[in-house]
Amino acid sequence: MKLLAWFCLSFLEFAVAQDFAIRSSVDTTKCLTLRSLYVELEECDEDFFASNQVWYWNKTWLVNRYVKSSTGEPVCVAIPGDAYHSVPLVAESCEEGRPHMDWVWADDRVRNLHVDLCFDLPGKNFSNFAAYASFAHHPEGNTPVQAGAIDFSSAGSDQIFLKYPLSGLGTPEAFSPRAFRGEDVRFAVPTRCPDGTLGERHLCPYDHRLKPDLQCYGGRMVDRCVCTPGYFIHILKPQGDKAMWEYTCCWGEPTEECGDWQYMGPVALGIMLLGILGFLIGTLLIHCNTQKIPVATKEDLHLLDFTTVLDGAQLCRAVEQKNWCVTLQDLQQFKRLVRDAVTKGQIQPTRLDPFEASDRIGPEHPYGGSAVHQTRHESCW
Repeated sequence: MKLLAWFCLSFLEFAVAQDFAIRSSVDTTKCLTLRSLYVELEECDEDFFASNQVWYWNKTWLVNRYVKSSTGEPVCVAIPGDAYHSVPLVAESCEEGRPHMDWVWADDRVRNLHVDLCFDLPGKNFSNFAAYASFAHHPEGNTPVQAGAIDFSSAGSDQIFLKYPLSGLGTPEAFSPRAFRGEDVRFAVPTRCPDGTLGERHLCPYDHRLKPDLQCYGGRMVDRCVCTPGYFIHILKPQGDKAMWEYTCCWGEPTEECGDWQYMGPVALGIMLLGILGFLIGTLLIHCNTQKIPVATKEDLHLLDFTTVLDGAQLCRAVEQKNWCVTLQDLQQFKRLVRDAVTKGQIQPTRLDPFEASDRIGPEHPYGGSAVHQTRHESCW
């Protein structure tokens, strides 16, 4: 009855059409604008002549004065498809008897006559236009106006709009709306969050809400499900290919992921842990698994018993060249002799090579004890 009374009072005002702009109470520099037949908030024009921000009432239709449909008909603000919280408002050809186009100005709100929905901005008590535009990646950086559940609490201030009368534009063009040719209007059950509150479709990125059924879609690696800060992803249902998910945004801290990112997080963590484990194992193998050098045999030590210095030139002439090479066995024997010399203190750290006798890993210094030992060993030739 209360809405009926408002309707009757408003009808007197509608009898004489008057142009006006609609400003948001959150920021009075932002006006209700028709952009590509979607209702959005943009900076108010300085000159409202021929502007897509000029509106007027025709009965219960909210008509844009200058924007026409593709067939040249006047367009009215409407709720597309099912009516529920967060549905974007659009402009369509005005139709007689279409409940989704019936509006009335009441309680500083533009309210639908048939369901408790009104003009609303995304989220709770919306006010940060710049942050929203940066997050949503809207192609024109504008804020959408949606049909929202009426909220009379302090969080409902973003549902309050101000009407600014405009003069000097002349009388709006009279028209006869066409008959409503659609199906019966459906007022759907709103999308609910786990705590029973209403989901916010407009708080996911712009390109996630381009499908006609008016939810958010994401989940692939390049289209990660995401909501604006302060809201979390609430999965509604997976799609047929299991890669895209239908979701909405709910007030609160993040609690879940969807699509490929459900698995990429654990996989990435597993790869990182394997990398750390491999690094630790490699470090332990290098520093803890030291190679044991065999003890020099009697045959090895016998090589050091020669006291006669041999004639190197004579050896080169007497020994065939094929026997000049140093074999792996020769190198292993030399290693055993160096270890024996270090153990007996015959090779000691020097200023040029301050090595540790227990070091089995560090590289050999060119001036080290093994080089000295090699010279001594060669002197036996």
